[in-house]
Amino acid sequence: MIFRKTHIALLICLSGFGAALADQLVIAGKSHLGAKVLSYDDGRLGFRTADGRMQSSWVDQIELLILDRGGALEDFNQAERFLAAGEVEKAAIRYERAARLTDEFWPELAATRLIAAYVRTGQIDKATMSFIRTA
Repeated sequence: MIFRKTHIALLICLSGFGAALADQLVIAGKSHLGAKVLSYDDGRLGFRTADGRMQSSWVDQIELLILDRGGALEDFNQAERFLAAGEVEKAAIRYERAARLTDEFWPELAATRLIAAYVRTGQIDKATMSFIRTA
């Protein structure tokens, strides 16, 4: 009986069941590992740092944003990885998919990150068209 309880406890720990979600943000070259994104409002992303401080940042100042939501935002995360690798067109496809397949404030965030990606890479025409579609 003790042997079995030990194995179940070990499996739970290894599976990540009950583990706290942790996001990663890179803002102005500073990494915020273990953060938790809480809100998005008027272009600002609100998050709690690993040490519990509340902070916010303009979305266009965020260099990388990886969200730990158990796979629900994998398209968004893949878009962020593509953008970091300079593959804007692949990122655009994933941002658009994330905007269609998520709810709460995530679709607006995905659309805003797509627009910021286009602006950052000088594709103002595509940024403008994306903005018009989301307005």
